[in-house]
Amino acid sequence: MPAIDGYDFPEDVLINEHNLWTKPAPDGENYAIGITDFAQQNLDSITFVEIVLEEGEQAKYNRPFGALLASGKGSITLYSPLTGEIVEINERLDDEPALIKQDCYGEGWIMKIKPSKIEEETDKLMAPGSEHFKTWQLKEIERVKKINEELKNK
Repeated sequence: MPAIDGYDFPEDVLINEHNLWTKPAPDGENYAIGITDFAQQNLDSITFVEIVLEEGEQAKYNRPFGALLASGKGSITLYSPLTGEIVEINERLDDEPALIKQDCYGEGWIMKIKPSKIEEETDKLMAPGSEHFKTWQLKEIERVKKINEELKNK
């Protein structure tokens, strides 16, 4: 698993610019979606997962579908890396939101969708092994470090 500055990024995922990943689900037809190791490490404990869409509804590329509420840092909006019908929401997160921090690429997945524009949209996502992703992620790490420093100094 490739790592950048202490954050892990599996080779089998594609990542959007909001630190959400997607990869084919085990059924081969649908795609799982979750947050990256970088995102989960930069959150305090996750206390609640709010999905504003329901199974059967359409998630849209780069549009919000929910939020994570974290102790100490408010909430972060979740932006879908793909367009498609929501086929499953990880209901375990209702009772165990900490699964996201414990296993963000496995049991901590957030939802699964049946994508409708897979080729078009995966071209817009980043592969962890690519130079584009590495450059972008290093900038993200610096951006978040700067924000955290500013918060400490207040």
